[in-house]
Amino acid sequence: MTDDAEIIEEVDKSGMLKTVLQFPEQIEEAVKIGYEANVRKFRPKSIVIAGMGGSAISGHIVAAWCLDRLRIPICVCSDYALPAFVGRDTLLICASYSGNTEETLSAFADGIKRGASVIGISSGGKLEEFCAKLGRPFVKIKEGMQPRAATAYMLFPIIAAMDKMGIFNAGGFSGEKTIDAAAEIEEAKAVLRELRERMKMDVGAQENPAKKVSQFLLEKMPVVFGFGIYAPIARRWRTQFNENAKVLGWDDVFPELNHNETVGWDKDYDQSRFAVVALRDENESKQMKARIDFTCRMIKERGGTVVNVMARGKSPLARMLYSMYVGDCTSIYLGIMRGIDPTTVGIITELKSKLGELGTVAEIEKNLF
Repeated sequence: MTDDAEIIEEVDKSGMLKTVLQFPEQIEEAVKIGYEANVRKFRPKSIVIAGMGGSAISGHIVAAWCLDRLRIPICVCSDYALPAFVGRDTLLICASYSGNTEETLSAFADGIKRGASVIGISSGGKLEEFCAKLGRPFVKIKEGMQPRAATAYMLFPIIAAMDKMGIFNAGGFSGEKTIDAAAEIEEAKAVLRELRERMKMDVGAQENPAKKVSQFLLEKMPVVFGFGIYAPIARRWRTQFNENAKVLGWDDVFPELNHNETVGWDKDYDQSRFAVVALRDENESKQMKARIDFTCRMIKERGGTVVNVMARGKSPLARMLYSMYVGDCTSIYLGIMRGIDPTTVGIITELKSKLGELGTVAEIEKNLF
């Protein structure tokens, strides 16, 4: 089914696959938008990225990407209220694709009241309006996309703005860079372009990594294991399965899962209904490799399916986005194999409509101004 272009286009009515396959070009545009942002040099003591769903994942990726190289803590807030530590020394990046996400607007207002340095990123909406009224930096991104398909436009303006502010410079704004963002972005684009050629709809399942993995997952509950920088990528795989393929699943992270979840697999019930995707890296430590190998072998022995997805690339950013890109396309092909349009998310639209009746955004605006 996934090797028939006509069937793919018939099921994928809104063209989610075509949009996602433009990811490398979207990065090019998003980076330019980000570096054009009107931001000043600033060395915060903490960074908070506020966002929900497809917008939040960019924050989680940035936090994991910087974790062992940047001495400024990064926290992702997916809620109405910010952590107690947020104040004048905090950089608050509010990311909402639509610009109307009530949780993010609430966090924005909370940050303003606490004196944080606030930046808004959206395609418009109330967030753009709030930033304009308050004179706060705002990055306007391309509109008309599903938030989960606009990851490039949410992720790279965050990275570019942080780079432009001098946050990646060690020991001051003119010091040596702890993270060479521009170089990692360039490598990521090259790696993703090569991968994209192998995931196009006219490439058969034997040569197409996304189609191949989706076939293992059909009629099964997906479980995604990550570790280190792949923790947010595992989350991304799971949420893409939720939205694009309309299936339930879960994700977990090594080594923590070996202290609890592993026991849940050590039972004699039928585990053939589960399919595990293990996000791997050729640079795994010997301890991590031993843990992953043991866990995957145990699950196989008990009837579960295990698929390894090995990252490619030299830099952390390239490897993270390689694994994410395979997952994005896998979820779309899985949805198509199930005969489901990957784009539609009717239940979320219904929930937002119901929440809109509460007048939360109007209340936020009233209290802010």
